[in-house]
Amino acid sequence: MELTTEEADKMQEWAGMDGAIAWHLIDRHADNWNEAGEMMNAWLRANGGGQWISCSKTNQLDAERYRLLRKGQHWSVIDGIGDTLSADVLDDAVDAAMNVPPNAK
Repeated sequence: MELTTEEADKMQEWAGMDGAIAWHLIDRHADNWNEAGEMMNAWLRANGGGQWISCSKTNQLDAERYRLLRKGQHWSVIDGIGDTLSADVLDDAVDAAMNVPPNAK
């Protein structure tokens, strides 16, 4: 039986626990990588890291969407005046919208 999120949250008093101590407990008590991950996420949630987990998943999805869009294999990307954007032009447009300085790549 796999460890659930709720069980991981209740396993320890994670709030305020030092990361090194949490890791030692996780390393000692997790029976597999899934359990280790559940316990690490429980520690993160208890110590204000829940926003990081959500942000990380959102960033990963955004990156996957952008890579698919950049490939241009399924559709063309059109700008506001009807011109097709190449991958390099699309990168430059995204960088400009994000205020990324030129040559920061």
